[in-house]
Amino acid sequence: METYLTSVIQQFSQSRPDVVVELVPIVAAEHDYFTKNELMMSSERTAPDIVYEDTFILQADVEAGYLRPITDLVEGWETWEQIFEPGREAVTADDGEIYAVPTHTDTRALWYHAGLFEEAGSSRPGCRSPP
Repeated sequence: METYLTSVIQQFSQSRPDVVVELVPIVAAEHDYFTKNELMMSSERTAPDIVYEDTFILQADVEAGYLRPITDLVEGWETWEQIFEPGREAVTADDGEIYAVPTHTDTRALWYHAGLFEEAGSSRPGCRSPP
């Protein structure tokens, strides 16, 4: 992600050399990450102009007043309608305003104990038994 964001910054800087863009990654263990993020976002001195974060944090950051809506920026933007509906919904807060542009999603796996599934009498449709 750092490589990708650095390339985006370079492209942006070519068209806007008057604007300085600084990438500030939050480096922390998982349990410290959210505390560092909260501290950074809550101070006018350290709050970023643009933030890249998981959508599950969005509603809390909206309620805390850390984010401004961008609804007016994406409405009428041709690319917005090409984003899958669940992605658009993920960046829309409870107030109906849009606060982000989804960049991608990840895939989660569900792990389970096959023996317990069998004891429960499930045929596990779509799954195959381990060797």
